[in-house]
Amino acid sequence: RNKSIGKKGKYWVSSGNRIYSFEKGAASDNDKQIVTNLKIFHFSPDDLTLQGLTEVDKARWNTKQIQFLTKPNIISKSADRFAVSDSLIRTVEEDFNPFDQTIVKPSHLSISETKERIKTGNSETDRLTYSISLQKKYSTPFLPLVIILFTVPFALSLSRKGNVITLGYAVAIWLLYMGITNIFEQFGVSGYLSPSLAVWSPLALFAIFGLYLITRVRT
Repeated sequence: RNKSIGKKGKYWVSSGNRIYSFEKGAASDNDKQIVTNLKIFHFSPDDLTLQGLTEVDKARWNTKQIQFLTKPNIISKSADRFAVSDSLIRTVEEDFNPFDQTIVKPSHLSISETKERIKTGNSETDRLTYSISLQKKYSTPFLPLVIILFTVPFALSLSRKGNVITLGYAVAIWLLYMGITNIFEQFGVSGYLSPSLAVWSPLALFAIFGLYLITRVRT
């Protein structure tokens, strides 16, 4: 199963001898499984030649099948010629949901959506990426506290001395934190660290470092 996204919100997903092209439903749609402008290209499993095309304005995923919500336009190949079919087909059987396999940035997903992606990920890398994203969502409320812990000492020193160098140190430490965070995340994606360890370790390290700096501040 290959995944890709084209321009202007056009999605393309392959599954076996089919290729799906569609657009996501409007933002007002309550049903996230609804897609529009669906095209299903049917290929021969032997030589991968095009055997037919199904077009439908609106469709929905419904438990191992794609349900057409509007009348489909079905073009089939017969005797080396393509012709419009009068078939009354209103569903297409499919083992997995092609509408849920599109590429979405993990940061754009909710916690429940991220958990679902972890369960349905097509590769170990996908599952690790979404697992790290899930841990980052859990750790986000603690990030402001960690930032305060290792910036307050520099703020106190700056107000007392007015030293520009002190501000430079604060910026450097913040950049160091971002760099270490990215390195730990890469180790997590590569499988060298568990997702929880990859996300929470930098936070814990810099929280401890911040507490140490606070104890060193002269009052």
